[in-house]
Amino acid sequence: MIAESTKTTIRTGNLDDLEWIISELKSFSDSLNMRYELFNEEYIRAMFPILFDKVMLIAERNEERIGFIAGTLCTHPFNPKIKILQEMFWWVNEANRHSRAGLLLLNAFIAIGKEKADLIFMSLESNTKLREETMVRRGFHLMER
Repeated sequence: MIAESTKTTIRTGNLDDLEWIISELKSFSDSLNMRYELFNEEYIRAMFPILFDKVMLIAERNEERIGFIAGTLCTHPFNPKIKILQEMFWWVNEANRHSRAGLLLLNAFIAIGKEKADLIFMSLESNTKLREETMVRRGFHLMER
């Protein structure tokens, strides 16, 4: 277990999480209202084991999965001496949006980034309800819009 609050725990993801993550990625894709489906299930299934060499964190409450955050550790595209943790997706299911799950996932992700990377890159969807000051308080600042 990586983090814990009174009801929510954060743990490292594993292959047992695959089916649940695929269903949640479909919900995530639907929430974006894009012309294209963002996630290809066949590709996710093939890519999923590779994520465990990266960062995959799962939020659970009472042993029920409620959210996740995933990222990749790599070098900066313009300077290979800089290690970055790049967030790929961060999602908490609709029923648990107003809980602390998203914040606990973010804090655990940042802790890994501080330990293993020089920089942490996050992307926020345009329809997120997350307040900008939540990210600013954690040391982030807007680089691109």
